[in-house]
Formats: sequence, C-alpha cells, structure tokens
Amino acid sequence: MPFQENPSTGDCRVCGSLASLAGLEKAIELDDAEQIEHALKRVRLLNSIVLSIGGVPLIYQGDELGILNDHSYLSDEFKRDDSRWVNRPAITDDAMARALEGDGYQNRIHNDLKQMIALRQADTVFGAAQTGILETYRLICSLTCVNMTMVTGYWLFVTLVSTTNPYRYRSVTAR
Repeated sequence: MPFQENPSTGDCRVCGSLASLAGLEKAIELDDAEQIEHALKRVRLLNSIVLSIGGVPLIYQGDELGILNDHSYLSDEFKRDDSRWVNRPAITDDAMARALEGDGYQNRIHNDLKQMIALRQADTVFGAAQTGILETYRLICSLTCVNMTMVTGYWLFVTLVSTTNPYRYRSVTAR
C-alpha cells in the first residue's frame, strides 16, 4: 500500500504487514499453495535479516502473529485517507490463538520467529555485527552484508534478493 505519494516525482513510501508485503495475502486469495510457500519463505528470510543484523530488532505489531493487512480502515471516514492504517490491526484473542496453536501459516510464522529469537539470544554474535548494504550497481538484485568480525573472527552473512523476481533469493554464510 503506498502512502505519502508524490505524483509529480513518483516517489512514495510503502506500508503493510510483513506477511502481506511478502505476498501471503495475495497467495491466500489465489488459493495457490506454491505461492503461499514462497511467501512464507520470504517472511522467514526477512525476519532472519532483521534478527541477524546489529542493534535492536524491530518487529511491527502483528508481524509475529502472521497478521495480514487490515483493509477495514477504508470504511472509516477518519482513517480512509491514510493507508498506514492497513497495518494497524486490532490484535484479537483469535489471532493470538491461531499463532500459538494449530498448523496454519500464523503458527508457522510465529514458531519460525521464536526459533530465530532463541538463536539470537543464544549467540552473542547476533546484534553485535556491523551491517551494510553492498551496492551492486545492478537493478536485478540487492545485497545485505553482515560482518561479524568484532565477535567471532571473520564471518560474513550475505543475502541476495532478486528485484526482478522476488521469489528468488539466496543466503550465504562464510567464515
């Protein structure tokens, strides 16, 4: 969902829940099992980047529960002109229960995130790294590089995400 759009320059910001931005909402609407799997892998990839780089990780409300965009703001005359409401859902007991139990995508996202948080807490290398974006000078991909030399010697974590095909990505760890 775009917001703060500037029609004269084409510049805008993007908002939405992580699951929806990763394509899960659309995949569910299409009832496409393969696309659902791809979207869940993108959610895991993005969460792994957030939890592997230095500093305090930011997980936006509802992303830990796999909550999709909430389009109900469109029916509220005081909110409909601000698309940022799309990722400000009410967190319900039902959403919590789906994340904590069962075999749905919400539970998978929640458990993946819990596993990654436990891994981050168990190893001091996470959160102490120097992180940077490597310029590829190509429109087809972006690279995130985490240099963990400060803690364990030389470690390099690189994530390559294709900008032309968001279903293709690869993470590489080297020492």
